[in-house]
Amino acid sequence: MQMFPTSVRGKLIVGFGLLTVITLILGVADYRTTIALDRSADEMERKSLERTLTDEIYQASVREGNSVRGFLLIGDKSMLEADAIARRQYGEASRKLLELTKSENGNALVQDIRQTHDRYLEIVDRELEFAKQKKNKEALGLLRQQAVPAFRALEDAIHGLVTHIENSKKQLQDEQGAEVRNGKLITLSLCAVGTFFGLVMSSIIRRSVTTSIDKMIGFIQQLAAKNLAASDLRMGDKSEIGRAGLALNEMKDSLTEMIRSIAGTAEHLASASEQISSSASQQASTAGSQKDQTAQVATALQEMAATVQQVSENSRRARPEARRTRRRRWRLRCRKWRLLCNRYRKIRGEPRKRRGKRRIRRVKAGR
Repeated sequence: MQMFPTSVRGKLIVGFGLLTVITLILGVADYRTTIALDRSADEMERKSLERTLTDEIYQASVREGNSVRGFLLIGDKSMLEADAIARRQYGEASRKLLELTKSENGNALVQDIRQTHDRYLEIVDRELEFAKQKKNKEALGLLRQQAVPAFRALEDAIHGLVTHIENSKKQLQDEQGAEVRNGKLITLSLCAVGTFFGLVMSSIIRRSVTTSIDKMIGFIQQLAAKNLAASDLRMGDKSEIGRAGLALNEMKDSLTEMIRSIAGTAEHLASASEQISSSASQQASTAGSQKDQTAQVATALQEMAATVQQVSENSRRARPEARRTRRRRWRLRCRKWRLLCNRYRKIRGEPRKRRGKRRIRRVKAGR
């Protein structure tokens, strides 16, 4: 069983089918790479927003600490307002960060930051109570002993979240790079495979088409040069071009038979023309003798015409005499009938007179 098609149409279908399949695979690979890159870009954007919110949390915590320290040092109540604003900013940023974080590690780190911040706020609130009660020494002692370590713990928690975000971003970048490399590798591989198959199919089609066409062109040129003795084409394939070559062989055989038939017909025509020429010469001699006989017949006809004319003239002259003869005969016949009628009347009597008249009329009508 032959797996590869022999016809040009089948080869073209196989070639374009392979190219179409490779193009579809390229499209699917590019689409997959694009989707992965879009997903990585969205994740990278989310991580960048997490980092921004983490920075806002850290800055709000720093402003809280600075406001409390400023109030403890100079007793300015505006610092308390700044502390309240910083706490609101921290609350909004931490809430957004908690909603934005999806990984378990990230959520755990955010919860750790919130808990550490809550402990730090408890210490700060105690400092403010001591400051309001004019217990500055206790407030400063609490600041040095508990607030500073709590703030450092908060910084460590924030730093841990930042490290987690940066590692996640780096992992995403690595995944993006891997997706891009894989996409490039798949694209280049499919392009190489498509180019290879395209070259192979073009070589096969070119060899099967151009070789056969060159043979056919040479064969047709020999036929155009009136060389009907040229050898038949030997087509190695069973494609459309191969069938066209076999049709050319059949056409050459048909032309040869036709020319032989025309040559035989020409010979028959030559012999027939010779026979016709001899028959024409015989007919010419026969026509000469017939011409003499025709002249004799014409002379005889002229004599007959003169005789007929004489007979006609005699008959024309004899016509009045014949007319007078008929009249005389009629008169004699009428006389006889009168005599007979008279005798009959005398014998039969007068009443029979009418019958005699009718008979006379019948006799006249039958003349």
